[in-house]
Amino acid sequence: VDMPVAINLSAPSLNDEALPGTVLSALAKHGLPPAILTVEITEDVLVSSVARARSVLDELRSSGVRVAIDDFGSGYAAMTYLHEFPVDELKLDRQFIGPIVHDERAASIVLSVVNLANEFGLTCVAEGVEDRATAELLRTYGCEFAQGRYCSKAVAADAIRHCCAPTDATLSS
Repeated sequence: VDMPVAINLSAPSLNDEALPGTVLSALAKHGLPPAILTVEITEDVLVSSVARARSVLDELRSSGVRVAIDDFGSGYAAMTYLHEFPVDELKLDRQFIGPIVHDERAASIVLSVVNLANEFGLTCVAEGVEDRATAELLRTYGCEFAQGRYCSKAVAADAIRHCCAPTDATLSS
């Protein structure tokens, strides 16, 4: 079984029309299917050409690579990126996740974003899940995936091959 991998893309790489070919060549060189790769764009990254970035992301997606908006909610471009770019996944920023058990406003924001992601057919991943209470609340909201110490402690790169559980955990029952 191929382990899913996610990489962060910088703003300049989103403007590089050769990026999809480079990524696909690297995957082919190592005998990996595009479906195991998720490219993550952080919403605080300024893109000089939205049209070119959309074209690059469209080409990656059409080849089977997934696209995620990382740290969703942490920057100013959240809704713009959601509207402008073809994405498969929203990764909710830990600053919203941490307080949801005790902070009604944070909980309302997270519930709204999870509902929005589900309405758009996007995978929703909660970052920074540190305890069972938070994981259970996220499950009731309809958030299916989580990252954080509750799911798994950090794992060194060489040890990941021997790890029996991925660092993303499914929250659905």
